[in-house]
Amino acid sequence: MVAKGDSLIRIVEQKDASEDERRIDLCFAGMLAGRAKLIFELLHRVGNSNAQGEFYLTDVISIAAERGLMPPSWEGAESEMLG
Repeated sequence: MVAKGDSLIRIVEQKDASEDERRIDLCFAGMLAGRAKLIFELLHRVGNSNAQGEFYLTDVISIAAERGLMPPSWEGAESEMLG
């Protein structure tokens, strides 16, 4: 996860990450929340131009940031983020 202060800028898969991004010690726990209308708008812009040719749900974060939206992030204990 690449953040600027308390806001997420993007979530990067290991295969797509730069050396600097691989040194970041934050990990995405797999939870996203938002208004349905906005989430669906962002999902329609998700593409598969990445190392694996897959559609990443997490790309909605960078798409939101490009639109000037600054998704917040929260940190928690690993045991609280499981399952």
